[in-house]
Amino acid sequence: MNRLPINIDCGENYGAYGPFPDMEIVSNADLLNVACGFHAGDASQIIRTIQHGANHHKLIGAHPSFPDLQGFGRRYMDMEQEELQDVIFFQIATIHGICSSLGTSLHHVKAHGALYNAACHREKEATALISQVIKFGKNVALLAPAGSLMAEMATAAGIMLIKEGFADRKYLQDLTLMKRSENGSILLKPEEVLKQYETICQGFVYDVNNQKINIEADTICIHGDHPHLSKILKLFHESRN
Repeated sequence: MNRLPINIDCGENYGAYGPFPDMEIVSNADLLNVACGFHAGDASQIIRTIQHGANHHKLIGAHPSFPDLQGFGRRYMDMEQEELQDVIFFQIATIHGICSSLGTSLHHVKAHGALYNAACHREKEATALISQVIKFGKNVALLAPAGSLMAEMATAAGIMLIKEGFADRKYLQDLTLMKRSENGSILLKPEEVLKQYETICQGFVYDVNNQKINIEADTICIHGDHPHLSKILKLFHESRN
């Protein structure tokens, strides 16, 4: 079976609040989506995560969000276009600068939470994101679901697109994700997450109605705040050996 690279959100610990196993994430992920401080993460956590990722030759990406620390970036914010663009640019530039200073490079950008969801189907957020990603050169890729608005706009703008699937979230028939507020939207059992990862690697996924649907993906996400992430990573490690 073709095993697609795994991307995981990281650098999301903040001050005394540190429930996320960043060192495990760095060891097991292929692509790292590093928080930029606007939904999670502080200077120390972000720098250490990037340094650890660089030491382990991981592909490092910026994970910008709406400025929403209280809501972990999962609440939609109807921001003015210029302000939103500035917020996105500031976050990407922060990770880009840290990477450069530590002797590594920015590989990709993946929007976080509500910003990601909005950019999938809203022109304002997609435009804001695309317009800022392109400033960092065509070697910086964008992660987005195949067929989404931001994927189409990235391709049109000449940005390298990395199509993304999700191992730990339930899909609807149109290949959008169930809302987190709905029961069953998150696959909680590690075995379920591994199974969905394997089906996406084969080019399909089962939706909420258990219908088999084709899906395109170059990388597969496991969320860094999954309640059973350590068990999932252990299971994935065992399956690879």
